[in-house]
Amino acid sequence: MKSDNKNLPYAKADLVKFIILLALIVVSIIVTVYYFPFFMSLREAAVRAQWIVKIKDSGVKGLAIALGIQITQVVLAAIPGEPVEIAAGFLYGAWGGLTLCLLGIFIGSLIIFMLVKFLGASFVRSIIKDKNIDKLKFLHNAESLDIVVFILFFIPGTPKDLLTYFVPLTPMKPVRFLLIATFARIPSVITSTIIGASLKNKDWVLSIIIFVLTAIMGLAGIQINNWYMKKHQKPE
Repeated sequence: MKSDNKNLPYAKADLVKFIILLALIVVSIIVTVYYFPFFMSLREAAVRAQWIVKIKDSGVKGLAIALGIQITQVVLAAIPGEPVEIAAGFLYGAWGGLTLCLLGIFIGSLIIFMLVKFLGASFVRSIIKDKNIDKLKFLHNAESLDIVVFILFFIPGTPKDLLTYFVPLTPMKPVRFLLIATFARIPSVITSTIIGASLKNKDWVLSIIIFVLTAIMGLAGIQINNWYMKKHQKPE
């Protein structure tokens, strides 16, 4: 009986975590179904253009909407970040878009950190496939963890959104995690916002040059990331 009583608080904690996780899944499904027609309509260039104008003309409210979209993109890792960053550059310029995106990334990363710390590894497994988790397990025992994580966030082509969910499981301090997860992304974000700003200014040549350079850096980054992962996963 005493043993059961000792285990009871842990059982209650697990039950609370399960209920919260289930609630998040249900809410995500409801929101996805409700907004599915809207997201499908965004495939049309004319519809996207209308929304860009609408957000731009909404002033502070539009800024809040754009920030909310960026936060949502970080929290929902399945949503690609580049279109959001390009749109931010189109709306607010290269540097204004960069500032907005970094603020959204910071807030989104903070939300993820708190969720992971509260819900634990089971929550992360519900977000990330096991094979991807296995690739990142070396971070638990990595020397100079801050530097390793910074490199992974900095290199183009790395799965940054997956890293945002996994790193909170490591011993990294929250402030360091938030600063690295935010500012190490600057090179990849600024290239996207520059593309958005150049599209707005109809500077097609600059847009194409930045796009090609970004693609090249992305492909190179993927190769570097694969090499880096294999290097750290070799058995000692």
